[in-house]
Amino acid sequence: MIWRKLTLTISLIVLAYPFTGWAADAAKTPLEPVLEPLLAGEFYLQQGNYELAAEHYLAAARQSSDPAVAQRATAAAMASNNIERIDAAIARWQQLAPKAPGLLDARTSLALRTGDAAAVVVALRDRLTAGEDGWRGAVQILSGPVPADRVTQIIDHLLDDDALPNELTAWLAFAGLAERLGRDALANRVVDGLIERFPDAPRAWLLKAGRLREQGDTAAARKAVDQALASVGEDVGLRMALAGELSRLGDPAAAAAVLASGKQELRTLRARAGFLNAAEDKQGLAKLYEQSKRVAQGESDAEWLLLLGQLAEALERHDEALDWYRAVAAGAPRDQAQVRIAVVLNARGDFAAAMVQLDALQTDAQIDGEVRRDSFLLEAGLRGEHEGMAQEVMALDRGLAVFEDDPELLYARALAHERGNQIGKSEADFRRILEMDPGNVAALNALGYTLVDRTERLEEGLRLIERAYDQAPDNAAIMDSLGWALYKLGRVAEALPHLQRAAELSPDAEVLAHLAEALWRNDEREAARAALERARAIAPQHRAVLRADQWINP
Repeated sequence: MIWRKLTLTISLIVLAYPFTGWAADAAKTPLEPVLEPLLAGEFYLQQGNYELAAEHYLAAARQSSDPAVAQRATAAAMASNNIERIDAAIARWQQLAPKAPGLLDARTSLALRTGDAAAVVVALRDRLTAGEDGWRGAVQILSGPVPADRVTQIIDHLLDDDALPNELTAWLAFAGLAERLGRDALANRVVDGLIERFPDAPRAWLLKAGRLREQGDTAAARKAVDQALASVGEDVGLRMALAGELSRLGDPAAAAAVLASGKQELRTLRARAGFLNAAEDKQGLAKLYEQSKRVAQGESDAEWLLLLGQLAEALERHDEALDWYRAVAAGAPRDQAQVRIAVVLNARGDFAAAMVQLDALQTDAQIDGEVRRDSFLLEAGLRGEHEGMAQEVMALDRGLAVFEDDPELLYARALAHERGNQIGKSEADFRRILEMDPGNVAALNALGYTLVDRTERLEEGLRLIERAYDQAPDNAAIMDSLGWALYKLGRVAEALPHLQRAAELSPDAEVLAHLAEALWRNDEREAARAALERARAIAPQHRAVLRADQWINP
């Protein structure tokens, strides 16, 4: 296969060569001395070997009088990030075409890589005055393989000099670059400048809201969203983005309301359904269901039918949901509808029919592979609910016989084994996931928590949880695991902030029970009893709740 690819590449270059401008003047540049390094450079470029590509292209550029060859050599040298070769290629290009439009960008990129911040700022200042192409080029240059600290310093200089153009899209692009760099102070500075320059621009306020939310100032973030909504107009995409921000701020009902005005289409109705369902607003869902039926009147599109089925299902109108789902005739929506049919059948009390439906999905080769996999997960969940853990595990075993080592199925089986006190089997499944994907956050956290909660291997469990936490420090489940591990190790003062934050983000019974135990051990008795009462109200028979109750009320 490699040789075939090489032959094809060479053929294309030879055919294209006279027309590319690389050697337009055969009298000035004999073909043979240039062709060999040129072909080698292209071959290594195709193979991803940028060092050798740059070496051969530079050799071709030194023998050619065509500026396009020198330009190509510069690009290859940039890809290799070899400063010496970049400098040599640019010098050859400038010698052949001193006024080439790309030279400024190349020199700027080189200065950026060598740390000559002053030269970069001067060049970018000129670039930023060249209209939209200019600032887009500047952002592209600063997005290259350059240390984030260096780029941050340069953008700070540009802001100090008030060098960014008075264009909303340019400021938005620089704000996005600052966020990608992960430099909060810089991102805040750009976004604040954006607000100052364009106080009536809703996209500016949307960015501000996101920054404030990430910093934990939800009240100010909400005010920023309201400011954006005041001037958002009929831009559906922007309304969707603002609704999403409201949902992330914990107000799905407000998110649904934002999308309720203006023209309605499939994506807005679908998003509203999701927000209303999250808000547990059955009345709002019922109104949306009727509105969706009116908007979709006469529609036979599968996506519309799927949405109507989902709305009917959320309203527990089982027969209507089945009618809509069964009308979905083709494509990915049909596959999803077939799974939902099993869910609805079970919800209306026909477990046996649900199992027949899932069996049909699992044996249908036309169904999407991921959907078939999900049908085994669904079957396992339903069998566990109706028939117990043994049948749940058997369903997952059948799924793994079809989808060998599927991480989702392994994860589900590991959890089932843990609930059934088969800790060794649970650990084996988690370990298998980590063999295939050592950075799998869910498996790291779940295995670590299992070791901490169900064994005496506390330090080993903590190390696994810390690996997960390093990758997802804002995940409530991982915060809870980390706090619980520290608590079990006797490090209560360290544990409490993690458990308290987890309870704020995800106040479920297990998290609250863990918090109650830690508060009690820290002699915060009233707060501990309050957390336990909240946990008991959610799931009084949960293992963690019963354990905390024994500790607090022996």
